[in-house]
Amino acid sequence: MESFQNNKFLKIFITVLIVFFILLCFLIVYLFLQNQKLSKELLKYQTQVSTTPTPSPTVEDKVLAIQITVCCSCPTKVSRSLIGTDGWVIYEKGKNYSRFLPEECKRVDCQPCPPIEIEIPTPTTSDIINISDTDLSNGWYWGDKNQKKPGTPNDWVYAEEGRSSCWHKIGVNCEFSPEQDSAYKCPENGWVNCMPGPNNPELKWECTEEYQQWAKINCPDYQGVAY
Repeated sequence: MESFQNNKFLKIFITVLIVFFILLCFLIVYLFLQNQKLSKELLKYQTQVSTTPTPSPTVEDKVLAIQITVCCSCPTKVSRSLIGTDGWVIYEKGKNYSRFLPEECKRVDCQPCPPIEIEIPTPTTSDIINISDTDLSNGWYWGDKNQKKPGTPNDWVYAEEGRSSCWHKIGVNCEFSPEQDSAYKCPENGWVNCMPGPNNPELKWECTEEYQQWAKINCPDYQGVAY
C-alpha cells in the first residue's frame, strides 16, 4: 500500500515537472520572439534617424565670438564650427569675461576693442508692406529709400530727412494730409511777416515751425520770416 502511494506521488511530481518544463519552454520561445521583434523595430528606427541629414556648420554660418584662452581677445565674427574649440565662445554683450581669461592676462595692458559692427539687414520683399488706403489718402508715408511700398504711385518722390525720411506726393508735406496742406499758402513775395517777434503770444500760423518746413518744400520762392 505504501509503495503504491509513493509511486502515485512520484507520477504527480513528474507530471508537474513536465508541465513546468513545457511552460518554461513556451516562455523562452515567447521572449525570444519578442526580442527579435523589438530588435527589428529598433533597427528600423535607427535607419530612419540615420537617413535624416544633420546640417553641419559652414564657413558662411558666422557668429560673434570671443576667445577666452588668449589675452586681449576682442569680439569678432568666426565660423560657428569654431565655437567650443580653442576657447572660442559666443560673445554676449555686457558680459565680463575677465574671470575666464588666463591668470597671466591680469598683467597685460590691452588696448580697447574697436566698435562692434552691427549689420543692418536689407529689407526683403516679405518685409515690405503694400501701400494702404490711408497712405494714399494722406499722400505720404514714412520710410527710407529701400522701403518704397509696392503700389506707390509713380509720381511720388522720396525725401531724405534721416529718421524722418518719407515717400510723398509732390506738393504734400510728410507731416500733413492734403487737407491740411490746402490750408497753407505760399507767401506772395517770398517772405512771411512775423512782427512783432517770435515771442508774440498771438503768433501767426505762417510763423510756426510746421509752416516754415512746409514752405521750404512747397514754395520755390520762399525766403523765410521777417521780424
